[in-house]
Order: sequence, then C-alpha cells, then structure tokens
Amino acid sequence: MEAKQMNIFFSRCLVNDKVCELFIDRKYWINMVSTSMVEKWRLPVLEHPDPYILYSLEDPEFKDMADVLVTKQVRMSFKIGEYEDEVLCDVVPSKTRDFLLGLPWQQQRQAKHDQHTNTYTFSFKNCQIIIAHDKVGHDQILKRRVRREESALRIERGIAAIFKTFEEELLQIQNDECHEAVGSKLRIMLMEMVKRLKMKKWNG
Repeated sequence: MEAKQMNIFFSRCLVNDKVCELFIDRKYWINMVSTSMVEKWRLPVLEHPDPYILYSLEDPEFKDMADVLVTKQVRMSFKIGEYEDEVLCDVVPSKTRDFLLGLPWQQQRQAKHDQHTNTYTFSFKNCQIIIAHDKVGHDQILKRRVRREESALRIERGIAAIFKTFEEELLQIQNDECHEAVGSKLRIMLMEMVKRLKMKKWNG
C-alpha cells in the first residue's frame, strides 16, 4: 500500500490564472485533460490528427474512460512555481482527474522520478526544476472522494426506497384503465424525482 501511494504524484498548478489539480503518472502513454475541465474553463480545442479508441485501463481511477473515442486535443499552458510550460493533451471524459501529465511529458522533459522523495527533477531553459508531491492536497482529494461516494450510496438507497414505496401503488394504477391518466402523471413525477436525485449525485 505504501509503495502504491508513493507512485501517486499530485501537485497544483495555474492554468489561466486559476488553480488546477495536477497528476503526473508515467504509467500512461498520454497527457490528458478532462472533458468537464475543457467545457467549464472554455479551453480552445483542436481536432485530433489521429483519433483513436482509449481502451480499458487497469487503473480503477480511469475505469470511466474505457473504450472512449478520443477526437479532441488541447494545448495546456500551465505554471508550477517558476516553471511555465505548454503541453499537448488529449481530451478524455475522466471524472477523477482533470489534468494529467503522462509518459509523453516525462520523455520530452527527460524528467526523473525519485521514488524515495516522490519528486520529479529535470532541466528546463537552463534551470533545474524540482516538483514535489503535495501529500496534504492529495489527502484532501481522497477525503472529498470518499464523501462523494458515501453521498452517492445514500442517494442510490433513496432511489431504491422510492420505487419500493410506490411500486404496488404504481402497478395498481397502471392496471386500472379508469386511472390511466393518473398513472401516466405518477410515472412522470417519479422519473423526474429520480432524474433530480441522479443530478445531485453526479454534482456531488
């Protein structure tokens, strides 16, 4: 468990003068930015010159990105301390990580990862750059994720309870021709309630 945690690298950077969470993971052969970040921050997109399917990844952090067709890219300008750079990222629908530097960035900058100190060191514009892992910030992210998962579980249970409560009444109304209009309205009300609960779930 400790070794796995040391392989996780988290930091913060500035993108368009806004603080952004940044992950560096050499296991992945792409630099990526999430679709939600591109849409929320209105980042200019480019057509991918060679679209491809991002197949299932072993890391559970990226299970939501399985079998996705990647067709867009973004040139991400970012800043960490005195280090300012620009990197070409593929746009993917990740719900867990907004900005990730993978193997292409590491190879381009010839960045070396020290597993003992969990730092990246490289030369850039005649300066030695050292980027350190932000353990406190990463712990905060994990806590927020746990809270979201707990909230999602409560909502799922709430949805199940709603259907269980109204199941018999709904079936009875549906089978009663005299109450066809009422049954239709009740179905619409239930579906709208479920829709709102799901929106609350994904919005945290």
